[in-house]
Amino acid sequence: MQQQVVATLMPTDSQASQPSQVTAGQLLCRGLFSGDEVTMWCSAAALVACMETQAIKEELLRVQLAVGEGTHVALLHQAGLLAARKDLKFRGRVGLLILLSHWIHDCPAAVGKLLTSPPCVQFLTTAIEEQTDSQEQTIIRGLAALLVGLCLLAKGVKVTGEYTQESLLEIAQKRILAERFAEALSGITQSELYMRAAQSYYPPGEVVFDFQYTQLVRRTSDTVLQMVRGELPIPSDPPSPSSSDRLSPDVQATSTHIMEHDAVVTSYKELIRDQDSQLIQMREEASVVSEQRNKEREERTRLADDLATSKQQKLDIDSQLHNVRQQCAQLEDEKSALAHRLAAMEDERQRDREERAKLAQRLESVESRQHDVADGRMVNGGGDQSPGRLQQDVDSLGQLLQTSERELQKQQHLLLAREEEVTVLSGRLQMAEQEMDGVRQEMLCMREQTQDIDGDDLQMKCKRYEAQLQELSHRHKKLTEDNEDLTQGHEDLLVLLADQDTRIASLRERLVKHGDVVTDSEEDDDESEDSESAGDEDDH
Repeated sequence: MQQQVVATLMPTDSQASQPSQVTAGQLLCRGLFSGDEVTMWCSAAALVACMETQAIKEELLRVQLAVGEGTHVALLHQAGLLAARKDLKFRGRVGLLILLSHWIHDCPAAVGKLLTSPPCVQFLTTAIEEQTDSQEQTIIRGLAALLVGLCLLAKGVKVTGEYTQESLLEIAQKRILAERFAEALSGITQSELYMRAAQSYYPPGEVVFDFQYTQLVRRTSDTVLQMVRGELPIPSDPPSPSSSDRLSPDVQATSTHIMEHDAVVTSYKELIRDQDSQLIQMREEASVVSEQRNKEREERTRLADDLATSKQQKLDIDSQLHNVRQQCAQLEDEKSALAHRLAAMEDERQRDREERAKLAQRLESVESRQHDVADGRMVNGGGDQSPGRLQQDVDSLGQLLQTSERELQKQQHLLLAREEEVTVLSGRLQMAEQEMDGVRQEMLCMREQTQDIDGDDLQMKCKRYEAQLQELSHRHKKLTEDNEDLTQGHEDLLVLLADQDTRIASLRERLVKHGDVVTDSEEDDDESEDSESAGDEDDH
């Protein structure tokens, strides 16, 4: 059937005589260059299905397309030029790159034709070098990397021109670099679309990858990376016919099924390894999150203690400040009382001075009268008095004089006592003023300490740490859920892997029944795969 479809792509005399007749090959070519991305992808997949052997691939190199009057171009060249167009849609470009990958695989002649198209090679190397976060561009980058790698794997390629296998390998190693090339190639295998296509022979809902292409990636990607890293040289000998070509069709079909199932088992093992690495990474992230959570919790406890201590210090300072204010008020009252008392003593002192002045006047009057009596010239109301009356006045004045002198001495002693008391009160007043100044200074210091203890700032820090703690708790919960999902998927994959092993064993028994001999190396491979699967199960 595939050979018949390929035959319709070749020019024949019947097509020249019947130009209106549309063949299957013409329909495939029209779909491949239609511009509709889904149609292009389906046409490319149909052409890939026709490329069963190297002979068919080499025969397809003879297909020529008319691009103008009298101008023809090879189908492979036209597909490469179309894949390099910037305005091409995503699925159309994917379909063309998959077609070229299958075409040049194990076909040195196709590799030589592709290397003679500089625009296509330049597009591939530029796409590999491009750094992007887009999923579609990442897939295109991986497809281009695999296509370049398949050009390097071909044996016995004879080509001269700007690009050869050696120059292409030098570009991959020196300009692109092996690490970037490996990163580009991993963009395919890490894609979710690729993983879903690798789990079933039928294509998934999204038209991007098919099962046959995933098998090509698994068979060639490791060898491509070894060659880019310089671990393997460029092959020079043409490929020898495989042992499968010498087997009967039934045995070939059974071998194909076994290879497909082996590839599925390998894909599951790779998927399990990826999930194991993701599981380890998530556990490490969960451990880091737990440590951060514990640190945040300790910091929160420490801040809460600091806040409580600061609040208690603030209350103590407020209490001390209240006591100081009461002492200040008492000192103010005492100062006011002392001031009033001092004023009263000043008034009393002034009265004593006035009374002393009066006593002094009276004393002078008495002394004057005594002097007059002694001289016998005492006058009373303008007339003369008798000696007895005069003696009585003298005695009375003497007594008054003694009384005045005693009163004056008393007042003098009292005045001295009041002056001493005034001096003491003045000293106490100065001491009170100094003590009030000290209290005011202490109040200012306490206010500064109160301002330094900012409880609002500590509360804001506590709230911020609480928010961070909640965020870390949420991340820890999410990582735990992802871990559970990965563990469940891992168990399902292990069950599916066991089923695949059973099916492979059944197919090998069918091979034996058909007369094919299962070699010891194949049995050893089976045992190593079984032991590896058992080891993976023990690890999990």
